[in-house]
Amino acid sequence: MDYKKYRSWAHPARERNKALDLSRGCYQSSLICGSSAVSGADLRGKAQRYAGHYASSRASVFTRLNDHDVVYAVVARKRGKLSLVYGELPLYVWELRLHAPQEMRREIGELAFTISYKMINGESVARQVTKITKLEGLLELYRLRDLAI
Repeated sequence: MDYKKYRSWAHPARERNKALDLSRGCYQSSLICGSSAVSGADLRGKAQRYAGHYASSRASVFTRLNDHDVVYAVVARKRGKLSLVYGELPLYVWELRLHAPQEMRREIGELAFTISYKMINGESVARQVTKITKLEGLLELYRLRDLAI
């Protein structure tokens, strides 16, 4: 497996650090780190009453990320939770869902999140590329099955 071409892609840790530098305040930082929900569903108490202010805060941080060319995406995971992933390798996996059958789409979102998280925590690119290769093979089998029907 030739994984050297992926080394030049934007690394998730660098992209997340750029995003953290662009955040303003505790809420935006926790949103970028993943401890706050992207949808705002985890707001409780007084914060829930001011949900509109939090929504505008989310919109402003996403606008700032886009303006500074941070490579990120909001992905839906297995149970419908929305999470942020950073870097081009997880985004490549997330784009594979367009060619996947409906029943595999949540698992692909989960895989994109896992790859982003593990690369941020220092796991090697080669290990992640083998997971992607298995996914591409599985998608090819699904495509061939659909052509046979």
